[in-house]
Amino acid sequence: MKTFNLLALAASLMLFLPAALPAQNSRETQALMLTAKRGDTDARMRLGERHLYGEGIVQSRIWAREWLRPLAQQGHIPAKYLLEQHVMEEPRLSLPELLELTEAAAQLGIPDAQFELARRYESGEAASDEAAQRQAIDWYEKAAAQDHYPSIYQLALYYEMGHLVPEDKEKARLFNERKKGLHPSREIAALVPKARAGDMLAQYQLARLYSESGLAEVEPAKDWFLQAAEQGHPEAMLKTIAWISMDKPHAQKQVIGWYKKAARLGNDEALGMLLEQYQNDSQENPQKLLERLASNLAQADADDQYLLAIMYSQGFAGTPLNPDEAMNWFRRAAEQGHADAQKQLADAYNLGIGIEQNDALALEWYRRAAEQGHPEAQYQMGHISSVGSNGQTIAPEKASQWFSRAAQLGHAGAQYMLGSAYQTGFGVAQDNILAIYWYEQAAMQKYAPAQQLIGELYEDGDILAQDYTQAFRFYFEAFQQNNHLPTLFAIARMYQHGWGVEKRMDDAAEILARIKTEYSISDIEEQATMYELGIGHRQSASRASGLYQLACEAGSQASCAAVQRLAGKLSR
Repeated sequence: MKTFNLLALAASLMLFLPAALPAQNSRETQALMLTAKRGDTDARMRLGERHLYGEGIVQSRIWAREWLRPLAQQGHIPAKYLLEQHVMEEPRLSLPELLELTEAAAQLGIPDAQFELARRYESGEAASDEAAQRQAIDWYEKAAAQDHYPSIYQLALYYEMGHLVPEDKEKARLFNERKKGLHPSREIAALVPKARAGDMLAQYQLARLYSESGLAEVEPAKDWFLQAAEQGHPEAMLKTIAWISMDKPHAQKQVIGWYKKAARLGNDEALGMLLEQYQNDSQENPQKLLERLASNLAQADADDQYLLAIMYSQGFAGTPLNPDEAMNWFRRAAEQGHADAQKQLADAYNLGIGIEQNDALALEWYRRAAEQGHPEAQYQMGHISSVGSNGQTIAPEKASQWFSRAAQLGHAGAQYMLGSAYQTGFGVAQDNILAIYWYEQAAMQKYAPAQQLIGELYEDGDILAQDYTQAFRFYFEAFQQNNHLPTLFAIARMYQHGWGVEKRMDDAAEILARIKTEYSISDIEEQATMYELGIGHRQSASRASGLYQLACEAGSQASCAAVQRLAGKLSR
């Protein structure tokens, strides 16, 4: 197995740097939080809702769960309803139990519950008699009376079609009029002001919510995706391409233009589609395509030069691999301002691959690409500023700015680092809310280190209330991304103790045996040392001792001694 340099890992601690992000908590929300921490039920409920919908505070299911779960355990119906319907990943109640809870919440006047109950009556799940349809309309109308957009939408549609109710065009018109000025959901309502103010991430999130609402909100989705794309959000560019392809099937020039923009920012999907499109359009074999592009050097733009470089570097569609030619074309494209070509050239200089290693030139090309909005280049600039490499001094504020920019563009590694910064207070005011928010953003992208860390926070009851079920869930999600030693060991521990999962000693033993087979003693000891010292992992004497024990069983006397040394700490 590959081993790691502990000094390098120690240096990597400097990666956990701050985000130069604006404060996301309003004064009113901060006051509400103080009241909630004193135990006020209403304040706790409101904070849970605000985190769920992103109202005046970061949107976070994890934080919503933290505030709502204790209330739900005390029998608080609104909290229990929100927790079961909108926060929990998997339903924990049977259908009769869920129906009972939904009706109780609906009777308390919660419009989402009234809408959900209406849907259950309409589908026949709540009742199957003739009165069920009337019940459905009654509950839709109760929710609509509270300006609940989905209910108003349904009633307008039903009166227009004569579904469940007698056809009534005038009522349909009135309900459609009521929709104007309302937002389809509270999440959307919370994002609109930020999006209108030019917040690119809010624009992208808003577009996604509109497109996923199921309420035929097509035009707002298109518009917000386009606005985010024009600001340089790569995923929004792909969504914009999809809409253009549907609306204007012959607008190939426009589609190609967006593919090029996304590819310049390092989007692999866009690059693949662009290569495929070029090959299809040319109706040439790869060699002829190469010859044509190369022969028109005077007319070739940066995008064509970049594609040539990619074809030579990857052996695309049978193109002969030619690293020297690839580097030549990357350089030509980079000099014309192609951001991903600049990043590729920077990588080559940084690692000395196909070219003489040069820290200064790597830094310069990373900077050029980063300034054009290339997420990976921004991440690399953050790394350089954080560790003081490439001839630079450590500059936390500069690193923060680069990591923040990359995180806003969806770079999972940068999001994870921002979480670490806020958790430790390195370079920013310590803020557990933002720490968990950024960890959660990275975990939602299946970034295993973030999933692993959230699992550890739940297991240890640090920042988050101890919850072994959630800990196991996040560990297992990390395991699905990789089979790294810390994740395997975490799952084995959970099986050993029956934490969050049925106690399964045979499975635990099998996983521990796998660790000893797939990893060397030095690998296991290194991870143990990292946990013991808090280098690259959360400091944990318990996890360190468990790993040392594995290495001891594999024959390391030094690890046996370490187990004895830590025994005193664990007994205190």
